[in-house]
Amino acid sequence: MSQTELYQSILLKLGHLPSASLAEVDAFLSEMAKKNLNRSKRAHYKTRLAQLAGAWKNWDEHEFVSFLESTRQTRQDMFADRNFPL
Repeated sequence: MSQTELYQSILLKLGHLPSASLAEVDAFLSEMAKKNLNRSKRAHYKTRLAQLAGAWKNWDEHEFVSFLESTRQTRQDMFADRNFPL
């Protein structure tokens, strides 16, 4: 069944529904659209995260070690002023 035929089939079936049922159908379709949008956003987020995760794979060893050291130092400095036993 082609996309056009599928749309026509759905519209034909909607035309046979009593008008009192259209609110239910609208709510159902809205919920489906929202789930699809959330799924799409999640997929986009995973794609962007995967791109970011691989961002340093092309760094040479010196750059990567320097990045790790600056990250470690930044984290250490964030908690240096806290007074609690480790």
